[in-house]
Amino acid sequence: MKALMAVFLVFLFALNGCAAVNDSFIHGKSFSPILETPPNYFEYAKDDFDSPASQYRIVLEKEEPRYQIFQVSFASAMSTDPANDSVVFHYIKQKRSGKKPLVIILPIMGGSYFFSEHFAATLADSGFNAIWLERKGKLFQAGVLEKAKTVEELKESLIYTREVYRQTVIDARRVIDWAETRTEIDAGKIG
Repeated sequence: MKALMAVFLVFLFALNGCAAVNDSFIHGKSFSPILETPPNYFEYAKDDFDSPASQYRIVLEKEEPRYQIFQVSFASAMSTDPANDSVVFHYIKQKRSGKKPLVIILPIMGGSYFFSEHFAATLADSGFNAIWLERKGKLFQAGVLEKAKTVEELKESLIYTREVYRQTVIDARRVIDWAETRTEIDAGKIG
């Protein structure tokens, strides 16, 4: 657990290293951001997962002595990259009866799912239900950011990246909506 926390803190530190400070900001002058975020940017239409028209899919992947692992999928609310058109996540459900808390593990934007799977299994061994989300698409468009020579070219790449983040947030919120419909999950204890 300490190792996972250390990895997370290093990741946050690395993200801070990517930030550039505009000189005019330091000297108290105003500047405008490259991209404006529209109001209500993360709003979405809620699905009725109990409806017969709902097209989510749930498949048993694995049986363990204390829990079951399911793969769940449904269409994403938006499309950024064809690889991201489906929301795919793995749900670890406790076999013991009664409502259990749920921990949702968000996807790493690239790389393997080793840490997500391991962390979810550890939570399941401790009596929690757990979900880890997949993210198949890329955060950045290949080569576009590196080749940008103008602010407009940079904006194009940043808009794509912003939309991928938006899609990830909306998809995660829809996973929470799905989880709240499950009788074995304590909807007041989702984190």
